[in-house]
Amino acid sequence: MTDGVFIARVAPTGRDAAYDFHTSSLGDFVLPMARNQFFELVDAGQLLSLHRDAELVGLCYFAPDGKGLDEIARWELGGLHLAPIARGFGLATVLLKVAVAEALCAEPRPVMGYVHQENEAVRSVLLRLGFAPTGRTLRLGPDEARGFLRRDAAGLTTADVLTIPPAALYLLADWVETVDDKTFDSRVEVALSDDLWRDGRADVAAAVRLAADAQPIG
Repeated sequence: MTDGVFIARVAPTGRDAAYDFHTSSLGDFVLPMARNQFFELVDAGQLLSLHRDAELVGLCYFAPDGKGLDEIARWELGGLHLAPIARGFGLATVLLKVAVAEALCAEPRPVMGYVHQENEAVRSVLLRLGFAPTGRTLRLGPDEARGFLRRDAAGLTTADVLTIPPAALYLLADWVETVDDKTFDSRVEVALSDDLWRDGRADVAAAVRLAADAQPIG
């Protein structure tokens, strides 16, 4: 990695390049999105990108959870993928922390993550961030996301449902307030673009704590 690492929202002008990056990352564990669904995330400001200089090297999104597990409105955190050159520096954790804070600034909902049961790399990142298993699972059948995702002998793919509890959100709020402007806990310097955390660190941290206080039990 070199200097010039930064996190930004994907702008409408960069959505085609971002979608190409997304489709190039599909494999055993990345759920494919239709182009129109992907562009809706861009238009809503819910797709974040990681760059090394001018090169796109990572993506993740936050979006209203549409899995219908129950009647509680939640954010879904997903789509995490880093190019090989960006791995091993702690950048996935930083990208997800920024995404969670952005989501909670938009609305103080619980934040969920869905992780394929064999995807230990992403699971470990979420656990480091403070996510905890809920004991629930989501299963996709043979006709869903056909051609992608690792499946069992019956053609099913199973994801564990994780959520980030209040205690982890309070720690995230502390991190927002106190983390160095550049290092962000990674092993390279990371900057945020001007379109993130517009209201300042104190207000972002307050939004995260509000979400922790408002989180329903169960």
